[in-house]
Amino acid sequence: MQLPPVDSFRILETTLYTREKGFWLLDKHVARLKRSADLLRLHYPAECFPTEQVTADAVVQAATAVMAAGDDERYRVCTATCFTPESEPQQPDSAQTPPVLVLDSEPTLDTDSVFVKCKTTHRQIYERAQDRIPKSYPAGTQVLLFNQDGLVTEGNIANVAVGVPVNGELRLVTPCVDAGLLAGTARSQFI
Repeated sequence: MQLPPVDSFRILETTLYTREKGFWLLDKHVARLKRSADLLRLHYPAECFPTEQVTADAVVQAATAVMAAGDDERYRVCTATCFTPESEPQQPDSAQTPPVLVLDSEPTLDTDSVFVKCKTTHRQIYERAQDRIPKSYPAGTQVLLFNQDGLVTEGNIANVAVGVPVNGELRLVTPCVDAGLLAGTARSQFI
C-alpha cells in the first residue's frame, strides 16, 4: 500500500465528554495519540509528528475552546502535523437503537498497515468496507471486518467484543491485536 502524503491526514481520537465526569479515558487517549505518532515516525520524517505538546491539559484546553454549554458529547481530538490538538464536538451515538451489523464481503488485505494500527483521518480501509454494504441495508449499518485468515478483527468504527460465559460469569472476549486491528482505548479498559 502506498502511503498518503503526510499533509493529507491527521492523527485523531474520539472520546466522550460528560459534565459529571469530564473526558472518558483521557490519559489513555493521549497515550494512544503519542503511540500513533511514534508508529507514524517509522514511515514519515520524524519532524512530522512531534509529541512534546500532546498532554491531557492541552487536549482539555483545545476542547474547552469549542465545547458547547456543558453538553454531554463525543469529541474528536485531531492533531495536525504540527501536533497542536484541536477538538470538534460530535453528536453522541444513539444508544436507543443498536446498529445493524453486516460482515464485510471481502477480507481486509492490509491488516499490517500503519493506518490500521493508528487512528487517523486516513480511513480508506474502513471507507472501502463501508462502501461494500448493500444499499438495501438501513443507514448507520456498521461493517465487521475480517482478515485473510477469516478472523473477525473490528468494526468500521468500533472494536468488537463478544460476551462469553466463563464459570457462570459473562466475560468479554475480543480479537487479538495481532489479527490486524486498532487497539481501542475502551477495549483496553475492558480486557
